[in-house]
Amino acid sequence: YGNLMLGYIVSSILAPLPLLPGVVLLLIAGFASANAGEANVALIAMGVILTLVGSLFFIRLAISWFFTCAIIIDKKMKFWPAMSFGRSMVNKHWWSTLGIGFLFGVIIWGVIFVFVIAGGALAAVAVSGGGDSAVAFIMLIVLAPVMLLSIPWGICAYAYRYDVVFGPLESQDEF
Repeated sequence: YGNLMLGYIVSSILAPLPLLPGVVLLLIAGFASANAGEANVALIAMGVILTLVGSLFFIRLAISWFFTCAIIIDKKMKFWPAMSFGRSMVNKHWWSTLGIGFLFGVIIWGVIFVFVIAGGALAAVAVSGGGDSAVAFIMLIVLAPVMLLSIPWGICAYAYRYDVVFGPLESQDEF
């Protein structure tokens, strides 16, 4: 359990670190422009550029450590060797793993986002006392099966990709 927890926490902390310089620069530019009354275009542009470059590294690390928890469970490895092993194996299957990760993220988060928006619309209509709550309710009724089917589909795609990349390997105690 400890290795599984550490694998998740460490990969979740280390992957977004490349975004930090750009975000910090954008925050500094925002505070500076709020105090000065005018925007510092150079700071904002540099912050946007650093954030875009950092997002490429973030995506690379997040996809490289996509299977860390599954490796820890399946191969009985410690968290750091599992992260290293996962990165080396994903590098061999980079584009297809990136595609599955992209689909997994878009489907799961897209459906959750739309479901939250429809729920918010239903709540707003109900609070305002309007008579059009049936439209928002119908949206929720239509989206609920989509959400219930897309999340298991994403998890199955993740499991299939894991089996393709790591399936033929033997279980190990240490890497």
